Amino acid sequence: MRSTGTRLTDSFAAELLVGLWRTYASLDPTIAANGHTHLPTPSRMIFPHTSAGKWNDYAKMNSFLSRAIFPSMSYEYQSDFLDRTDTGRAFLFERVVFADRAAAFRGPEFAKTWRTAAEAVTLPASKYWWAPVRRNLLEFVGAQAGTASQDEISGVGIEEELVPSEFDVLALEREEDAQAEEDLEELEAKKMEQKLLAGKPVITYVSRQDWGRRMLIKKDHEELVKELEALEKKYGWEVSCALGVAYHSDSRSTSCPWTSSPETSRSVYQPEQPS
Repeated sequence: MRSTGTRLTDSFAAELLVGLWRTYASLDPTIAANGHTHLPTPSRMIFPHTSAGKWNDYAKMNSFLSRAIFPSMSYEYQSDFLDRTDTGRAFLFERVVFADRAAAFRGPEFAKTWRTAAEAVTLPASKYWWAPVRRNLLEFVGAQAGTASQDEISGVGIEEELVPSEFDVLALEREEDAQAEEDLEELEAKKMEQKLLAGKPVITYVSRQDWGRRMLIKKDHEELVKELEALEKKYGWEVSCALGVAYHSDSRSTSCPWTSSPETSRSVYQPEQPS
C-alpha cells in the first residue's frame, strides 16, 4: 500500500485506511462473514512524501490502529523512498495499491459525499469486505470477533452479488479446502463468546469532550453518559471513563465530563502528562 498524500493526521482511518482496504478487498469477492480472506496481509505501507513520525496524530491513534490490524506490516517514509531512488535500480512489487487525495478530489463520488474513500466504495466486492479488519482489531483489543451479521455490515459498501462467472475459480477452490478450518474456528469462537458472557462486562468510555475537535455533540455525549449509567445501575456492570488527553504545548487541563451526580463514584484513568 502506498499513500501519496500528506494530510495523514486528520483522515487516516476514516479515509486513507478505508479507501486502501476497500480497493484491496475488491480483489477477493469471497471474503466471508467471519473475516476469512484469501488476500495476504499488506506487507508494507509507504509514505513517499512524509517524514517518519509525521504521519501520526497527536493521540497516536493512527499508529495504534494500523499496528493493531496489520501487526506484520512494515513502514517506509520519505527518507526510505529517497534511498531506493539513490540506488538507481528499479524495485518490483507484486501488487501496489495507491492512495492519492488530490486524485480523489476530482472524482464524481467525492463531489457527492466529500469523502475521498467514496471512489473506492464503487468497486464491486463482498458485502463482508470490512470483516477481516474488524476481526483483527477486535482480537487485538482482547474481544472475540465472532461473525459479522447482516445488520453490522449494512451500508458499508455496494451490496452487489457477483454472478458465478465473475468469481475467482482458484479462490473458490481454496475456500472449499479451508471450510473445515473455518468451522473449527467458529466453534472455538462460540466457546470463547460463552466464556465472556459468563463474566462481568466492563465498559470504558474514552471521552474527548475537552479536546476542542472531533468530539461528540454535547447532547449526544450527555445521552451516552445517561445510557451507560443506566446499564451500570440495571445490570451492575462496571462503567469507567478514560480521559483522552491531547498533548499540546499550552498544557490545558482535561477533565472527564460526567453529567451524573457527584456522589456516584467511578474509576477514572488519566494518562500521565510527559515530563
